[in-house]
Amino acid sequence: MGTQTDRCRLVLNAHPGVAGIDELQAAVDDGYVSSCILYPGAVTEAEFDDYCQHVVPLLQEQDVAVL
Repeated sequence: MGTQTDRCRLVLNAHPGVAGIDELQAAVDDGYVSSCILYPGAVTEAEFDDYCQHVVPLLQEQDVAVL
């Protein structure tokens, strides 16, 4: 059986309109995500900043790189 270091890992693309905190948490819980690219989509800069303030720590706690 493989270990976590020898399996394929995913890169997520996410923005506030499609991936809320609960969805991102569920996506990274199994350890299959290596990084996540965040972009604002159709929200304002202030809304995107708020989103990032909540999402970035959540992802980094799971050892997911955030761009």
